[in-house]
Amino acid sequence: GNFSTSQIGDTENATGKTKKMRWVGKLTDYKGPVKNGKPNGRGIATDASIRALMMGEKRCSASGNFVNGRLEGYGREVRSWSEYVGEFVNGWWEGRGELTFFDNDYNSDYLGKISSILKANFKQGLADGFCTIDYQNSAAYKFTGPVKNGIIEGTGEIEFLDGSKL
Repeated sequence: GNFSTSQIGDTENATGKTKKMRWVGKLTDYKGPVKNGKPNGRGIATDASIRALMMGEKRCSASGNFVNGRLEGYGREVRSWSEYVGEFVNGWWEGRGELTFFDNDYNSDYLGKISSILKANFKQGLADGFCTIDYQNSAAYKFTGPVKNGIIEGTGEIEFLDGSKL
């Protein structure tokens, strides 16, 4: 990218890149266009440790369309324990998306493997409305039903591996 007085200059195209860009007070690898010192346009941010990309996670990567330093529209965000692919509004998971959870229990034989996949509408970073959850490492195979503010709430259906339902 263009550097002037330790600041990142604006770039208009996707080839603009920086290696360790100071963004929201943290160092982040970013490749993509920059405007007013912030990612702006299609880009990829890695080793991020900032709220602009995630909620509380210390490390993650994100790709998609950035507007004023935050994901907007369709994008992808990867954390140590999950991967979200779907719609973003002002950096939040908002709209239709798929959230894949990974098993991070170091005492588990499933470490790093997919533990469940949640398909839902999201609002301000939380599942909200009708959803399906496919469990990969348990007796429950699939949950279908309502969730509110990220918590299963209301009447739903659980389908087990043997085909029985509850």
